[in-house]
Amino acid sequence: MKNLSYINTLLYCYLVALAISCSSKEDNKDKKNISATLKTIKEIKIPIDKSVAIYSSTVDYIEEGGRSYIFKTNYNDLLFIDIKDKKIAKRLSFPEQGPNGVGNISQAYYHANDSIFLLTDPYRIIHVNSKLEKVNNYRLDANTEAGQRGIYPQNNNKIIFYNNSIIGFMQPKVHPNKKAMLLNTEAFVSLNCNTKDAIPLPLKFPELLQDPNDTWDFIHFRPTTILVGQQLIVSFPASDSIYLFSLETNKVKRFSGKSRHYSGKILPLSSNSFKASIDAYKSTHAYFLLKYDKFRKLFYRFVLFPTEEKTNNYSLENLVLMKPFSVQIFNEKFELIGETEIFKANTFNFVDCFVSREGLLISNNHPKNPKTNEDFLSYSLFAISKLQ
Repeated sequence: MKNLSYINTLLYCYLVALAISCSSKEDNKDKKNISATLKTIKEIKIPIDKSVAIYSSTVDYIEEGGRSYIFKTNYNDLLFIDIKDKKIAKRLSFPEQGPNGVGNISQAYYHANDSIFLLTDPYRIIHVNSKLEKVNNYRLDANTEAGQRGIYPQNNNKIIFYNNSIIGFMQPKVHPNKKAMLLNTEAFVSLNCNTKDAIPLPLKFPELLQDPNDTWDFIHFRPTTILVGQQLIVSFPASDSIYLFSLETNKVKRFSGKSRHYSGKILPLSSNSFKASIDAYKSTHAYFLLKYDKFRKLFYRFVLFPTEEKTNNYSLENLVLMKPFSVQIFNEKFELIGETEIFKANTFNFVDCFVSREGLLISNNHPKNPKTNEDFLSYSLFAISKLQ
């Protein structure tokens, strides 16, 4: 019996040692993956006139004719800002009224040198050329689900052009018995430019958002969408996961990527009241914005954190900009390889950002940043830095 007891003791010690060893290996594996962060390299300042809105954040990076530009939607003007020469190289001004009137532009998608798509309201997209001429006009059929819900892009969620179709995020349906949104449905629509048919894509909101008894707000469910090859890359703010939707097979893959600064769950609103909504914007975490770096095959995701800031401006963009944030770094396999420290609130206008050949550029033009100079568009350039 003593020998049996001795053997049991040895076996127990071996299993404990094995468990510790496996745990240690797993921890080391995680630490090995976290190998990068972002480091500020320089500031880029571009002089502008009073007609340019410095706090407008609908920008993209484009290359045309061997030059690099910031493509900026500025009211009904589309600006091509030469990054090297630091000046506005081209301005396309679209009239609101008249034969070539387009209404008020809320977002522009640069497709090619002479091909731009304008979103002027949730139910209409206009295809224009560089001569300010309308090439085509697409209006969602009011009798269809897409026509009833509309396309509602935000600065973190732009329309996408793929295989002669326009893909956009649809506003969720409203619950018939309360103001809350119904999120157990498809999130995106594909508008065929040939037939003008609008068909919902079979990609639903994350399961955690689908309980009809929960109340979620825009900061929870309005996603970021990026097109990489045939894949639609999607990040919903209330989920730490990144979703890959194949536009060819309709299959979905999911990759988890929790922030190293927060491991908890993001919760729904306590009620559907206005106060609960504002409190949620201040107190919630959110995986808000995803950017693709095609030059380095990386993804950057902005994570928002609670704030004590007070405001009387309750616009979505202003409420988001009140929050501190960090930036996660993923490789092309969607492995989390790094995350910055948390940037203080009111330091960067992080929704005004883009990726160039040099790195990730984030706007310094924050409404509450005392260093903001309204005579300049100012960006901080961040580059990958390996951890020692």
